[in-house]
Amino acid sequence: MAKHFLQAGLDRCEIIDVVLNEKLISNGEVDFGAINLEFIFKKYLLPEDTDISMNVSQLYQVWQHQEKLIQEMGLKNVFELEKRIIWITEEIEHAGMEIDVVGMLEYKGIAKY
Repeated sequence: MAKHFLQAGLDRCEIIDVVLNEKLISNGEVDFGAINLEFIFKKYLLPEDTDISMNVSQLYQVWQHQEKLIQEMGLKNVFELEKRIIWITEEIEHAGMEIDVVGMLEYKGIAKY
């Protein structure tokens, strides 16, 4: 989403990335490449094939579940850090440098390998 905001010249805003959140919550127990919206909707027992207006509602429902899990698992600080660096990460990628997400998570001690 940050990528699309930058490309459109829109102002920065708070972004809650449910896919990134799920990667934090899963902590390496699921292949990061397998975590996408379809996976997340299925995990939280939400319909997978919906129109865009329904997706927005479902994303909010996912966030409500994730927010509780983030609190319960003690991941609030990590979540806040990820929220703050999402724009920096996208600007680096936009400039042509790819980010090794798995490496970053391993460095921060989040991923289990």
